[in-house]
Amino acid sequence: MSNLFDVDDVKRTAAGQWVSILAAAGMPTDLLDGRGHPCPKCGGTDRFSVFKDTEETGGVMCRQCFSEGNGDGFATIQWFTDCPFPESLRFVAEQVGIQPASGAATRPEVDIVAAVARAKRMPLDAFRQFGAEAAKRGKKPVARVPVYNERGEQHSHFDLTTDGKGLSKTGKGNTGMFFPGKLPQPGETWLIVEGCKDGAALVGQGFNAAGLPRNEMDAKYARLFSGCDVIMVPDLDSAGISGAQRTGGRLAGIAASVRIARLPGEVVKSGGLDVRDVLAKDGEQAIRSAIKAAKPWEPSETDCDDRPEVLITFDEAAVTSEVLKFLGKLDSETPWLNPDEAERATIYQRGGVLVQIVNDSRSGATGLSLSEAVPQIRPLPKSLIRERITQAVQLVEEVNTEDGPVPVQKRPCEWLVQAIHNRGDYNGCVRPLTGITQTPTLRPDGSVIQTPGYDELTGFLYKPTCEFPEVPEHPTKAETAAAVAELMEVIVDFPFETDAHRSVWVALVLTLLVRPAIDGPCPLFVFDANTPGAGKTLLADVAEIIAQGSPMARKTWPGSEEEVRKFITAIAIEGVPSILIDNAVSSLGGPSLDAVLTGTTWNDRILGKSQTTGPLPLNTTWTATGNNLELSADTARRTLAARLNSPEEHPEDRTGFSRPDLKKSVRENRPRLAVAGLTIVRAYYEAGCPNSGLTPWGSFESWSGVVRDAMVFAGLADPCAARDAVRNADQSSERVRLIHAGLEEVDVGDDGLTTADMVRLLSRSVGQDDADPWPCLRAAITEVCGSKIDASRIGYQLRKYLGRVCGGKRLANRKGHGGVKRWFVEPLVPAVISDSGGCNSDEGRVKHELEAVEEPIAPTLAASIESDDDVEVF
Repeated sequence: MSNLFDVDDVKRTAAGQWVSILAAAGMPTDLLDGRGHPCPKCGGTDRFSVFKDTEETGGVMCRQCFSEGNGDGFATIQWFTDCPFPESLRFVAEQVGIQPASGAATRPEVDIVAAVARAKRMPLDAFRQFGAEAAKRGKKPVARVPVYNERGEQHSHFDLTTDGKGLSKTGKGNTGMFFPGKLPQPGETWLIVEGCKDGAALVGQGFNAAGLPRNEMDAKYARLFSGCDVIMVPDLDSAGISGAQRTGGRLAGIAASVRIARLPGEVVKSGGLDVRDVLAKDGEQAIRSAIKAAKPWEPSETDCDDRPEVLITFDEAAVTSEVLKFLGKLDSETPWLNPDEAERATIYQRGGVLVQIVNDSRSGATGLSLSEAVPQIRPLPKSLIRERITQAVQLVEEVNTEDGPVPVQKRPCEWLVQAIHNRGDYNGCVRPLTGITQTPTLRPDGSVIQTPGYDELTGFLYKPTCEFPEVPEHPTKAETAAAVAELMEVIVDFPFETDAHRSVWVALVLTLLVRPAIDGPCPLFVFDANTPGAGKTLLADVAEIIAQGSPMARKTWPGSEEEVRKFITAIAIEGVPSILIDNAVSSLGGPSLDAVLTGTTWNDRILGKSQTTGPLPLNTTWTATGNNLELSADTARRTLAARLNSPEEHPEDRTGFSRPDLKKSVRENRPRLAVAGLTIVRAYYEAGCPNSGLTPWGSFESWSGVVRDAMVFAGLADPCAARDAVRNADQSSERVRLIHAGLEEVDVGDDGLTTADMVRLLSRSVGQDDADPWPCLRAAITEVCGSKIDASRIGYQLRKYLGRVCGGKRLANRKGHGGVKRWFVEPLVPAVISDSGGCNSDEGRVKHELEAVEEPIAPTLAASIESDDDVEVF
């Protein structure tokens, strides 16, 4: 054929066009970009590439297929399409528009179907029964066989040549079953083998035979053999034997019977003899004897592997998305995993971070002290992502064999693990986890979550540790009153200062029980006492035992704002349901705590990484205990405090309790107590959430509308009536009162004082027997400035309290002679709102701050800065 064309003329004309010529020959264009790729012939990873001058010469190279470059474009086409040189020359000539010389001899046509049947040792008539027809793959003649899908419809084809490996129709999803011109019918006996060539060999002996595209049959094809007697005839290698065993499991219960034949010969690890090999070696009778002696299939422990397959391709984004789709479906009902393993394998995401549920009593990243094993949310380590992938899917890569592309299982590759770990946006494939609850709870619409498992509406996971009574759907007044009495009985022995303080504890219990129903933040719950040992920590613990079955996780207050921020980040990632800051001995508060108490999400840098967490949901209930605890100003307004006032010097030695071991009693009655709390809130919803007439608590409107209003509806005291006590725990309020008293002590003429005046007055020496003339001023300046007193420091500290209202007065300043500021205390003039919206008074138009005036009240949480190192033991 080469004499039809002038080689030099074709080569000269093709120069500069080789990339398009190679693409026309069927070579994927993405392989011709100059970078390393898996070889399209041998499949070797990163072995194939093109030369810089490939556009001019057509040369390529593969470190597996050739020791050096393969030469020119003619050689490339010969290698890629398995054709001789004359055919490659003719193909290139046609691509560049060169016509063959007239009158030249032509090569006679070859019956490619007969040639392939002869080369592959198949009976020609049987091969034709499988639908084999002559076709062209590119310019190369092939014997083309139809391929059937799970519905028994022809959906693609498979090409065979006299040498080399068979090829499926390009594109994902084109593999399938081979049938000899008919589909199985109930009552028939069918043999199943690997590939169409062994199938044709058996059809040639008079059997019904179907061919698989690999060593095992996908479950979706089993229905095609419904009611048939099936005999599998696997190759004599490990993959063939194990594949037949798994295929039997997929046919069991669908086929009328399933048997496995054992060909004569030795089973080897790979490359074992097949039907055609045994025919050539031992003859037809050996095959018939093996089929006759086939044994019934019996299940084994390794049969059940229904993991979906994901084909690894160059489209990494699509592969990652496909794997994620199945990763997100891992749960306790995954059929190919045992229940315990499946539950451990379930993954969720929080703020773009993959997380898992662990049952662990250790502290984890938060450093919390946990008394017993409880379910916790932990970030999923990258090392476990590889394991989860193998539990969710079978990763396969198509490898070309004589029977065509065969899916071969692969381990998860590093790029896939990295892509999933760093994804951040899981596009709805992985369920978001808001938190975990171990008791029934309520949704925002008042409906009850009582079925264990993940709740799609709230994102909470319900994992009960015991059985709970049904929460009444329509609680009666009697049931509601009984529920209130049952909860109040738990705290009958505690010396609460008032009923409102007692209601604070009930509010904590309800908050813990119905947190998913609260669409917003919750206040800080504080249990304060006049003395150690009064029972503050015990109150927090029994509330958490009712809600979660174990004492509250506790931690000491971190020493710096940076540590507080890291602590909050760890808690937000792990979704800790409640935190107890136990025995706080210094001032409690700060910007980070204030932010988390009134926020709904938290975003911060991940420790040790240059990336942020993403918006993490905040649903942790914060609790603190202390003796005469101090609170910063902003924290105080976010706090609901209960005061214990014990008349005993050593309350920890007290006896005569109605329930000597309260924790044990609460644990034993936990299901009943939890349902009692839920009944109170459920009754409020059932009544239509009537307006209580109470002023909503700013920043905590949702909490007020669920917990506070439900309590008042049930006849309990308003817990927010105890908030007055919190204001006196605000150390800044005490300082403002002290500053007011100090300035009024000296500034009797209301002229104001400069900071220099204050330094001068306080610097005068006082004799040993003389009384300090300015004790209030000295106390105020020492309180805000410490021992170092100078004019600039006093001015800096006083600016912090400028305009702060206390007792109907506020701290103010004005410029005096020479522009020097003079500090004074001015009374607030009651404002009169005019019809036009202006603000007037008898003193004239003045600027007013529309703030509630704080009145001095008896302290219940003392503004003390003294530390109390006593430890409570219950």
